[in-house]
Amino acid sequence: MTKRQARPTTERQSARRASTETAVEHVPRRGKRKPGAQREADFVVIGAGSGGVAAARRAATLGARVVLVERDAIGGTCINRGCVPKKMLSYGASLAAILSGCLSHTGGKEDWSDAIVRVNAEMARLHVAYTHRLQEAGVELLRGDATVIAADQVQVGAETIRAKRILIATGARPRALPVPGGELACTSDDIFTWQSLPASLVVIGGGYVAVEQASILSRYGVKVEMLVRGERLLPRFDHEVADALAEALTAKGVRLHFNTGVTLLNQANGAIDVCYRQHGHGANSANGAVGGNHGNGKDRIQTVRAQAALAAIGRDPHWDGLGLEALGIARTQKGGIQVDRSLRTKVRSIHAIGDVIDGLHLTPVAGAQGRWLADRLFGAAATARISTWCQPRYFASRPSAAWA
Repeated sequence: MTKRQARPTTERQSARRASTETAVEHVPRRGKRKPGAQREADFVVIGAGSGGVAAARRAATLGARVVLVERDAIGGTCINRGCVPKKMLSYGASLAAILSGCLSHTGGKEDWSDAIVRVNAEMARLHVAYTHRLQEAGVELLRGDATVIAADQVQVGAETIRAKRILIATGARPRALPVPGGELACTSDDIFTWQSLPASLVVIGGGYVAVEQASILSRYGVKVEMLVRGERLLPRFDHEVADALAEALTAKGVRLHFNTGVTLLNQANGAIDVCYRQHGHGANSANGAVGGNHGNGKDRIQTVRAQAALAAIGRDPHWDGLGLEALGIARTQKGGIQVDRSLRTKVRSIHAIGDVIDGLHLTPVAGAQGRWLADRLFGAAATARISTWCQPRYFASRPSAAWA
């Protein structure tokens, strides 16, 4: 063993190796604020998700005084309710499927509660790593609910921060099911808080979140039925991909109901009844899926019962309660903050990036937008580093924008 191999690995080294970004240098901050004086900053970032963290770190390394405000866990959807925990549960689900086959005679299986413990441990490690890297860059992390009270002022609790530039990076949240009893359905965020699994589950939706959760939970032994509004899964993906996933889900015991529209959820006797209308214009019944009324042109009202229901019908930009409407900041038809090609709102000092605006709602896109914006606002040669692919106008002109 070489000396380098024997050298202990610190948390800081692990976090740097896990990142594709270059190591940041510590930027000296100005002196401490006098007691009673108003806090001032060059850049206030609201939301510590992928986009907000990227923007805050890049701006701080460029010498800006940065305050990052977050009311929840650092890392946003990707770290806490998206990419990281879903991948870990998916790996665990594959192991669960193997163990259930190999140890079926003993009843051995991968336990969901053990998987959640491992997921929470990894999330805690990432929270520490993210916090350390922000502090190393010179970013001041502030916990609490933020309200933009003026073009250059943000209120967090009882404290007011005066800022030259403000960035909204609050992301998106799961869309509520807009039917009577829709509050009975859980969301994709809720799954990561479950300590045990229901024996049966109705998944409402046919997008990638619905497909991911149906795949994971069915491999953990949950009896899953999917109510899909369209004629196939993943309407914005290639047909071959959608058909292959339908076959894989059916092989795992998932029942697919296409051309459905949920009308009512009702709780009775410890279970949830999901009422839906299935259109009879000839649903896709291949691969063991449950189709329509055999193409006879009539709709049928049906009910499926399960211990729990999951609504995975999309996500909406989350910027309610920030006070932006009072400043005249407009909302797009999709509900996002309206920005120009420079990611700037109608208020010139306020910008927005990531899932809170229209475009590709993906972690790499939010991170690229955050770094680009920080370069543009605080970099000496920002105009030479502008990358068109991280701008909203670029998304609208490309077919891949349908993935958003």
